[in-house]
Amino acid sequence: MIQNDARQSMDRREFLTRLSAMAVTSGLVLGTTSIKGADANHPLKIAMFAGMFKGLPLQAAIECAGKIGYDGIEIYTNPALKHLDLNSTAEQTAEIKKTANDNKIDICLIYTSLGGNILASEQQRKKGLEDVEKSLDICDRLSSKMLKVTAGQLKKSAYKDDEVQIVATWLGEACDRAAKHNTRVVAEIHFGQYCETVAMARKIIDLVARPNFGVIHDAGNLAITGDIYGEDSVKCLGDRIFHVHVKDMVKAAADDKTAHDYPAGRYKRALLNEGNVNHRPLFNALKKIGYKGYISCEASGGDDPAAVAKHEFDEVRKLLSPA
Repeated sequence: MIQNDARQSMDRREFLTRLSAMAVTSGLVLGTTSIKGADANHPLKIAMFAGMFKGLPLQAAIECAGKIGYDGIEIYTNPALKHLDLNSTAEQTAEIKKTANDNKIDICLIYTSLGGNILASEQQRKKGLEDVEKSLDICDRLSSKMLKVTAGQLKKSAYKDDEVQIVATWLGEACDRAAKHNTRVVAEIHFGQYCETVAMARKIIDLVARPNFGVIHDAGNLAITGDIYGEDSVKCLGDRIFHVHVKDMVKAAADDKTAHDYPAGRYKRALLNEGNVNHRPLFNALKKIGYKGYISCEASGGDDPAAVAKHEFDEVRKLLSPA
C-alpha cells in the first residue's frame, strides 16, 4: 500500500529528484506524457512490474511509469514491498487509483502468490479461495480486470497427475468467483510450478476449461527450463495468452553466486537485449494472432529502478518495431 509517513515521503521526493536529473541526460519526457507504448507502429501496450521498485513507495513507481511513457502498471502484493496487500482499505486503494489516473496509467494486473500452497491441504485450498475473494474486491476498487494466482508447486520437480487435477480444480473455482467480477485469472508460466513449460501450461488450460482462465507468457522463465518460447509457444497457447512478462536471462559461470541453477543451466537476470533470450520472434508471433494485451517489463530494479524501467521500456519499443 502507499505509505504516508515522513520517511517514505522523503524517499519519494529524493526518488523523483533523481528521476528529473536522469531526464536531463537521457531525454526522458517529464510532465505530460506523449510517448505511450501503443501507437500505429507499436499496437501492443507496455506495462511496468512495480516489484522492481523495492524499497520505494508504490506512488513513486506509478509516477515514474507515467513519466517514462508506460501504458500500465502491474502491482505485486508482496508484503515486503509495502505497496498493496489483501487488507488494504478503501481509502488506500482509492489513493492508488487516483495516482494511476493522474498519471494516465492503467492498473492492468494484480499479481499475487495465492495458490502456491494449495497442495498442502484442503484447509489451505479453502483459505486460498477466501483470499481470492479479497483480491477480487481489490481488483474492483482499482478497476483492474486481471488477477494472477499460482498453479501450485511441484514437489521435488515431480509432475503428478493427481496433483495437477487438484490444482486445476482449485483454479477453476477461482475462475468461477472471478467471473462474477468480470475478471480474468492468470497463472504465470514459472519454474517449479504446474505451469512450468508450454506443454504444462496448455495442459492446465485444458483442465481448468474456463473462458476467463489464461496464462502469463514469460520467455525468460521458459528459456531457463530449455523450453520453446518463440512462435511455436504462441501457436500452442494462442488466445489463452492473457498477459506477457518480459525479462532477459544470461548464462552464468558456475561460481557466480548471484545466479541460480535451472534445468537449462546456471542463469541470472540481465537487462533486456543484454542476455540470451531473443524476444523478437515472440513479439512478431503475438502480433500475428492479434494479441491486444500488455507486454509487462519485469526486470530487477537494483539500485536505480528508474533507469532500469526506462531502459526496458526503450528496448521493448525497439523490439516492437519492424526488424
